[in-house]
Amino acid sequence: PGVGSFNGTPTGPLGQALAPPSCVQADVHNPLWWGCRNVNHYDRLDRLQEGAYGVVYKAKNKKTGELVALKKVKMNNRMEGFPITALRETNVLLALQHPNIVGVLEMVVGRELDKVFMVMEYFENDLKQVLTIQKERRRNQLKTHLGADLGDDQHTQIFMAQEVKCLMLQILSAIEYMHRCWYIHRDLKTSNILFNMKGKLAVCDFGLARKIGDPIRPYTFNVVTLWYRPPELLMGTREYSTAVDMWSIGCIFAEIMTGDALFKGTSQTDQIQKIFSIVGKPTPEKWAGYEALPNAKVFKWRADMRPRLRELFPCTSQASFTSTANALSETGFDLLNRLLHMDPAQRINADDALNHAWFQESPLATPRAQMPIFPQGGP
Repeated sequence: PGVGSFNGTPTGPLGQALAPPSCVQADVHNPLWWGCRNVNHYDRLDRLQEGAYGVVYKAKNKKTGELVALKKVKMNNRMEGFPITALRETNVLLALQHPNIVGVLEMVVGRELDKVFMVMEYFENDLKQVLTIQKERRRNQLKTHLGADLGDDQHTQIFMAQEVKCLMLQILSAIEYMHRCWYIHRDLKTSNILFNMKGKLAVCDFGLARKIGDPIRPYTFNVVTLWYRPPELLMGTREYSTAVDMWSIGCIFAEIMTGDALFKGTSQTDQIQKIFSIVGKPTPEKWAGYEALPNAKVFKWRADMRPRLRELFPCTSQASFTSTANALSETGFDLLNRLLHMDPAQRINADDALNHAWFQESPLATPRAQMPIFPQGGP
């Protein structure tokens, strides 16, 4: 699907409005220009989560009644100033405008200088929570139809193909836009993708995001949560670009299919073993230049490791309601396989992935409004 328009407004593959490619700064309450309102314009309702860089609350705008997410920036030491990760995330979110990237509504402050909050769009769940809920739903449905408990370790296709396409199109649309604006996320995972009651996804948590350029310059390799980290980072490269995000999207694709992470390593060494046990061991033909990477001689892998990704996602004509197979058509598997190519130079980019033939074959993506509903934390 290409980019279309509705009443002159650019639209994406699911009919969503797209931001202009200029990537201009968002028209929000910018604290650098206008000063910040006080946080008492919002009522804090529930504490949603706490991460490394701040606490997130569910809150309500006192004037409009709008529900928002209120992220309190964690200030470990007032004398050290505003945390660089929070500043980086704020700058990125103000620079990027896209329906599938969480929007910053404004910055607000408390009575003290170290009480700083980001006011963002509110989403009921993240994708990780949604997968947990949906997996339990599917297990109960299949138990009713098949009369047997599948158990916790059974890899069951939890969404139908058209629903998977709806989710993947939204993720790819956000990342294609982000890469087009010369940003990489560097921490894509299911818990960093939000999901609301209208079937909308939004990428969040931009604390590790960076602006990139050409030529590629060295960055730290200690980024991306371990289970979603590509082999080139595990091998110790410091020169990387958008391909690191595409590997993470491949991991997310597989997780959407099964409800479980594909590579669940316990250490860097175990993670690289898990990867090569599924995609096959590296060779100069498959990955030119890998032997020159810093950790290439540190890691050891078995000589008999062979590609077996297709075995985990078998080809069937069409998965039925009672199917427990993680069925992917030839074109669907081609997309997954190209996302999980061990060589970053051969990995599919976001634009090609967004326009992949899998999204054009039947069944077409479910409209967002017809996606299953997931109340906050509910079954």
